[in-house]
Amino acid sequence: WAALLGRRDVQPAVIYDEAAIRQQISQIAATVRRPGRPAVQIGDKLIPSQPGVDVDVDQTAQLVLRYAAQAEPGVVPLQTFETPAPDAHQGQAASAPASLPEPLVLEDPASGLMFALDPATLERIVPGGDPDRLDEGALRQVVEGWAEQIYIPPQDARLRFDVAAGRPVVIQPSITGRRLDVEQAVANVRAALAEGRTQAPLPVEAVPPAVDSSKVDQMGIKELVVAGTTYFAGSSRARIRNIEVAAEKFEGVVIPPNGIFSFNSIVQDVSAANGFEDSLIIWGDRTAVGVGGGVCQVSTTVFRAAFLGGFPLVERYNHGYVVSWYGEPGMDATIFTPNVDFKFRNDTDAYLLVQPIV
Repeated sequence: WAALLGRRDVQPAVIYDEAAIRQQISQIAATVRRPGRPAVQIGDKLIPSQPGVDVDVDQTAQLVLRYAAQAEPGVVPLQTFETPAPDAHQGQAASAPASLPEPLVLEDPASGLMFALDPATLERIVPGGDPDRLDEGALRQVVEGWAEQIYIPPQDARLRFDVAAGRPVVIQPSITGRRLDVEQAVANVRAALAEGRTQAPLPVEAVPPAVDSSKVDQMGIKELVVAGTTYFAGSSRARIRNIEVAAEKFEGVVIPPNGIFSFNSIVQDVSAANGFEDSLIIWGDRTAVGVGGGVCQVSTTVFRAAFLGGFPLVERYNHGYVVSWYGEPGMDATIFTPNVDFKFRNDTDAYLLVQPIV
């Protein structure tokens, strides 16, 4: 009563989803991360080594939590650190013997990326500098290593439908990815060797997202297409929490025309680290305790929406036996990451927006 009458301060209980915070920081890190570069000697010119940049996800997450606990707006600085430049074969690139060929440098001015085949590597790939003796398998292995360092996956935009405005709005902007065209890079090296050149283009390509936040008005998202509904009254606290955590991961997901909706690719790892708790699960033909009990409430709800909407089902499995929460037999969909999934295809010409309500 004292609290209600205003004679006592009551602090609200606040729970932060640390897994979601780390996920967001990891997405930002993917756009910031840059590999280091070894020193390269081109004739009498030495291009110095350059350290890489990475993001300390743990430290940044702790800083976000600290700022959030203060309950005041603020800007959280991204915690970055340098990574050492790779060793260029114990200095062979910087001081190669005169008998070895000059390095072959591949560069993409647009991205600022540059990789080099140092003299020792060239001697291994092209013995004696003879293009006819090119070991294409060894070259491809080197180029594929570059591709792994260069690759940044695209990230789709997430949207929310604004009922008042009658249109979707962006809640998470899309990010364009990048990749190395391995075949073209190998061809560029092959051509440079044949022509005696020491420079060649590094073919880095932009990878557009399937859901581009700059094209929201062209997506055709105008009205409710279909709704799936299930009920979970009587569920335990842990089961309800798992339903909430799983449903939240689908907030704003957009399925492009002819795109495949994969439940597992969105919910990802069902584990305690991602905020899921122990609860009852259906394990084969029996009940057991496991992390994430209740997630199938969400997959069943999505299945019903897809079924009622007439969308082609790509993958769907039922539970081992009927439980009250899933209603009539045949109207449920079980998942078990990463192997047992629920998938359907958007066979329309418009984009589909998923909006969970718990």
